[in-house]
Amino acid sequence: MTEFKIDTRLARNDEGEIVKALVETAGFSFNDWEIDWSEIHPHWLMAEYQGKAVGAIQICYGKPVGRLEMLGIDPSIPKPLRAAVVFHIITFGCLTLYEYGAQAVSGMIPFSMPGYKKFAKKHGAVVIDSGNIVLRRVP
Repeated sequence: MTEFKIDTRLARNDEGEIVKALVETAGFSFNDWEIDWSEIHPHWLMAEYQGKAVGAIQICYGKPVGRLEMLGIDPSIPKPLRAAVVFHIITFGCLTLYEYGAQAVSGMIPFSMPGYKKFAKKHGAVVIDSGNIVLRRVP
């Protein structure tokens, strides 16, 4: 794999709209609902390349199983860089959940992202179920 200098860190609250845009480019739809993205820290990771946000993923802290959800990668970046961003952000997310105390990490991969599923399986993940990603408003 080509070496890229990718910085992965927890996203700041002021980066909520950037995270939202990355997630939406991956195909996740929020049904045009007015959702406030101003309080995202410490629940999202941000990957940057050359000072530009190129990836984001949600960290759902849990024990014994934590989750990584809603991976969004900038589709305009070259494929080798996309692969490196996925590797870095998933690795950082798994390490973050491990430090929190999770013994395993799960995540739902949309059927529209077969490359992501192939990547996950190549790096030790196993399919435990399949289904639909749903969204519901809460009061």
